[in-house]
Amino acid sequence: MDDQKIVCALTRLRAPASTYMKSYYDKVQAGQGVGSWGDFAQELKNIYRQRDDKKGAKKELTALWVNKDLAKKNFVKYTEQYRTLARIVNYSDEVHIDKIKEVIPDKLRNVLVIYEITNQYHKT
Repeated sequence: MDDQKIVCALTRLRAPASTYMKSYYDKVQAGQGVGSWGDFAQELKNIYRQRDDKKGAKKELTALWVNKDLAKKNFVKYTEQYRTLARIVNYSDEVHIDKIKEVIPDKLRNVLVIYEITNQYHKT
């Protein structure tokens, strides 16, 4: 029964949510079980729920800063959660940039280094 509910919900998702829930689409395509409705709903809530409490958002953001496993496993999901929390807290852009740099995939980090070097070269 949960499988049917999840499949029905998946048909209604649009980007970017459909991108973040890709693992569920892959399981459906492979004919695998997709788990419980509760887990599915919780995953969506973790990405999209409203966070009104700045203190709670700061705590969640701090936990996200050290969650390098999530960043490696699913960088898109990581950045969506990060973006939601970052909108609530009053940290400077520099803090966010430094923290994201710590978890970004190596290939992207290399591109950013080249970008920064090129950008500095053009400023002089």
